[in-house]
Amino acid sequence: MQTLKLEAVHEAHAFSTDFTAVLKQTMLEHCASSGPQIVAMVQYHLENSGSLKRAKLCYQTATALNIDEHTALQFAAVVELLHNASLIHDDIQDQDTLRRHTPSLWVKYGEALALCAGDSMIVGASLLLAQIRSTSSLPLQTRAFQAVQHTIRGQAADLSETDKIDCRSYRTIAFDKAAPLIQLSIYLPTLHLNLLPALQPLVTAAGQFALAYQLYDDIVDFEQDRQTNQLNAVNLHQQASAASLAYSQQAVIDETQSLLASAYQKCCVPQSGCAAPLQYLICALRDKVAEL
Repeated sequence: MQTLKLEAVHEAHAFSTDFTAVLKQTMLEHCASSGPQIVAMVQYHLENSGSLKRAKLCYQTATALNIDEHTALQFAAVVELLHNASLIHDDIQDQDTLRRHTPSLWVKYGEALALCAGDSMIVGASLLLAQIRSTSSLPLQTRAFQAVQHTIRGQAADLSETDKIDCRSYRTIAFDKAAPLIQLSIYLPTLHLNLLPALQPLVTAAGQFALAYQLYDDIVDFEQDRQTNQLNAVNLHQQASAASLAYSQQAVIDETQSLLASAYQKCCVPQSGCAAPLQYLICALRDKVAEL
């Protein structure tokens, strides 16, 4: 994989506190009909919203395709609303008490209200999509909620019969949980401009990146996941092969690097400028994996 210098990408789309503030305000506004209590809960959850990589990827891809900044931000907010709804529901299902070192929403407000907040974010994403002027309105709506359904499929499989899951089926589960909303960051702007199937390789690359990121997390978190009996690629490999821990770790590292190399190659599409944001993420993760 070649070294990619993308300083220009970040200079062109510097993600200041203004971007984050406008993005979050857009998200909150589209949950407002659920009432002030739910808005306050969503605001609490968004105070520790992480890297916003899905939103940033969507925004950068859209603007690289010459979509106006307002529409690009709307698309980014749709993806981020759906992603954060999944996090709220996931925390309840896994009974995770902390999210980024802060009490999870369900811990602070209770499970029932947290479910309402997550539902409000899903509906908010639908309301926002409906407001975007596009000749592809129906495909946009369809693709967004297919992504939600695929994420649900992965989560349901993750919660079911974990002792019967092998390495191959785990990859399917991990992909279904991680990939759909990363891919949606590419799907929304490309569907808006009717650029599929020409840019389908970029969508595929986003899915490979998402799976690679999950495998990277598994490599880093294998000890913690073993203690809490969570599915983990390293632990599953060791159980299946009776290999040493070091061998299993290296096997998953090799697989992760292979996925990233393949994803990078798929980014070599005719509209190469719009691939640069995803290429940057791929290269950044590649560097993290190289440090393991």
